[in-house]
Amino acid sequence: MFLKKIELKNYRKFEKKELEFKRQIIVILGENAAGKTTVLEAINVLGTTKTPKNSDLAESVKIGEEFFCVSGSVNDGNNDKKLFVSYSNGNKKAMVNGRICKKISDYIKNFFVVYFQPIDALKYSLSSQNRRTLFDSFFCQISDAYLTELMNYKRLLKEKNALLKLEDFKDLSQKRILLEMINSKMINPIKKIEEERKKWIQKINNKISEIHHFFSSEENAKINLISNIDDPNKKLSDSLNNDLIAKTSTVGPHKDDYEFLINEKNVSDFCSQGQQKSFVLSLKIAMLELLSIEKKTAPILILDDAFGDLDINRQNAIFEIVGEKYQLFISTTSLKQINESIIKKSQIIEIKKGADFNE
Repeated sequence: MFLKKIELKNYRKFEKKELEFKRQIIVILGENAAGKTTVLEAINVLGTTKTPKNSDLAESVKIGEEFFCVSGSVNDGNNDKKLFVSYSNGNKKAMVNGRICKKISDYIKNFFVVYFQPIDALKYSLSSQNRRTLFDSFFCQISDAYLTELMNYKRLLKEKNALLKLEDFKDLSQKRILLEMINSKMINPIKKIEEERKKWIQKINNKISEIHHFFSSEENAKINLISNIDDPNKKLSDSLNNDLIAKTSTVGPHKDDYEFLINEKNVSDFCSQGQQKSFVLSLKIAMLELLSIEKKTAPILILDDAFGDLDINRQNAIFEIVGEKYQLFISTTSLKQINESIIKKSQIIEIKKGADFNE
């Protein structure tokens, strides 16, 4: 998969920005706050219709404007595809070759992106919600079955939580009956979600163990899925009283967590910041490799301001793993942060502060 061109309109500070990409390795060069990350985030939006931070898309609209749009041309190895994502007043639109995709699932299978930035290590170490979002996004990209069941579950969860918050039930027994009906509908989606999570975590573990050895041969990387609902029927029934007290659903896949381990020790508690960053980078590359295998296409890898934290050996390890299989985007404030042999193979694009902001 090769991104040939991208165009931003009213995206963050850019009123309009067009870039063409001609090589496998693209280095986006510029000062801090020049707009490097904005360009890379727009590539992620073009692939997933979401920002890497999973923030509200309204935050990406240029101040003073009512919409943004990101468009691009991608070659999937056989054909060129024209992709388009726009956002305006809470409404998101995605198109492929001029045709509107009624379902986001029909859009995201056209262009696969894996995004890494050093702050990911902190983000995933601090928040179970961030960890769930990371894996849910990946599983939805790689598995149509997972996407379908997760959407079914979230719809039922929304109905259940709305019912739990209702105060105008004269008869609590009637409310319990309705909740039990929703619980019964949740059982199959929960079972399938948990099965898919276990399957894909096992595949990730097979990859991440191999990849992490490139960064540190003495470390074994692993991820544990911490499920809170191994027996959905019993757990949903047993938790009903707690749900009524809390006025929200207290068990389910939305409460699962993932534990990051190096040599069987929790990464957040026992590892240095450097180890944490290497772990998350290994995880992102494992996801890249799995997407490539399962989707039979080469996703794009984005390393946003990551090379300043990596020594030459770890930079070389990335290129030993990635090779020339994937188009790679790197952002940096200085070319001195990147191995000279990599620079020679790269297309250098400089983003100058304020040049295209029209402020």
